[in-house]
Amino acid sequence: MIKLNEEYSINSGQGTIVFTEENKGTVNAAYEIQGNKGKGEINGTLENNILSGTFHVDSAAGLIDFTFTENGFDAKWKQGIEPGPMKGKWTGSLKSQSESNQSINEKTSLSPEQLKWFEEDTWEFDNLPKEWLDSKEFMLAVVTNSGSSLEFASDKLKDDKEIVLQAIDNNPYAIEYASDKLKNDKEIVLAAVTNDASALEYASDKLKNDKEIVLAAVTNHASALEYASDKLKDDGEIMLAAVKKDGSALKYASDKLNGDPEIVLTAMSQASHAVHHVRSEAILKELAENSSVGGAKINFKVRYLVNAVQRLFEKKLSDENDEIVKICNDWFDFNQIIYQNQTMDGDALLSLAQVQFNKYIPFATDDVSDNKEYTRGLLIEAIELNDESLADILCHGLSPQEYVDYSDLAEKACELLWNKSVKSYADALMTIAIYDDDDERELIAGISEEFAKKIIKEARELDSGEEEDKEEFENFVSEAGLE
Repeated sequence: MIKLNEEYSINSGQGTIVFTEENKGTVNAAYEIQGNKGKGEINGTLENNILSGTFHVDSAAGLIDFTFTENGFDAKWKQGIEPGPMKGKWTGSLKSQSESNQSINEKTSLSPEQLKWFEEDTWEFDNLPKEWLDSKEFMLAVVTNSGSSLEFASDKLKDDKEIVLQAIDNNPYAIEYASDKLKNDKEIVLAAVTNDASALEYASDKLKNDKEIVLAAVTNHASALEYASDKLKDDGEIMLAAVKKDGSALKYASDKLNGDPEIVLTAMSQASHAVHHVRSEAILKELAENSSVGGAKINFKVRYLVNAVQRLFEKKLSDENDEIVKICNDWFDFNQIIYQNQTMDGDALLSLAQVQFNKYIPFATDDVSDNKEYTRGLLIEAIELNDESLADILCHGLSPQEYVDYSDLAEKACELLWNKSVKSYADALMTIAIYDDDDERELIAGISEEFAKKIIKEARELDSGEEEDKEEFENFVSEAGLE
């Protein structure tokens, strides 16, 4: 479990890092690795004890994921913010762990052999005497420092309320290893979900249907609604509490509550991106026409509305595929309502264009070529907004074979992206290449070798970026035959 505001050691003393919470679920970190100039920063989101985000150090940036244990973490990272395999690795451990072991010596009367086991800090249970795993004093010391080690306790101690409460205090997920009897104990489950809402997953079915328990969980973190009973997912009070905490909880709502204007309005007021999870056609149409829910005006990103409409009609196609032409025409008409009534930024235009790439869309018009020209118009309008993040999405989004009719626009997007970038080896590689299905680099469809060689030449003249980026860049140039 992540420890905030405490110092971790990176790679056995090669560096240090401290995590702090900005808002609920948003975590920042400051770190320093020996040999690096200055300090790096990490920004990410924390969910189910996994932190995913980006790092920035000097002029470099990349992706990084942390998986936390009781006393440390495992991390993987990569240079560059475009998706791809993460080959870099970090391991971390809390610097306070040695002091924790010392406190065990001072506060318990364990045998010399048991104390030695703690001092060795291996936390290996396979060869421990069974009487140790059945010793309340020994296992109490163990779960105080590693709650998940309740897994190795005897069945008798997994049914011991004091032991389980202590384990949950250290790690709420330790409830997974409690006896069935204690998973049905309201005090135990309340302690777990109050500490970490997702621990509701391991409660008994009876307590997943207990309104007090589920309210406590979703008030802590709305995502816990995923583990509530179907009955409580259809409870208006529970759902309102969840969307007040996190608008994204709307995705767990029953169809009835997902179409309730009060609940949708509350969800979107808490987080405008909650429109992404609306499934009600009536509410989506009101948003498209008037930017309102139940008559109340609300701000949101249009591309999320486009995405929600796309999911709605794709489900219709799946459920009623005998009416494919009608459904596709209704879908096209719905998109026109959005286009005519909303202020379209680059991302929204791109999302609307990408809908047209869908394999069902050609059925939506009498003339497929007209549909292609309509889509081309959306893409050109998007490019002309001159937005670098849009260009990044556009030049990479146009690479699949099904977009071949529009691939001539990719070079324009790539040029825009390159002109807006810091201009380093990593930027050059991101501009002209993407990962294929085998996690190998390939040239973006629709750009010429001449254009790629121009970017390569400029990058070499600048001679800017990390050495490992330069190596990856040169390897791609050689393998792609772009020398």
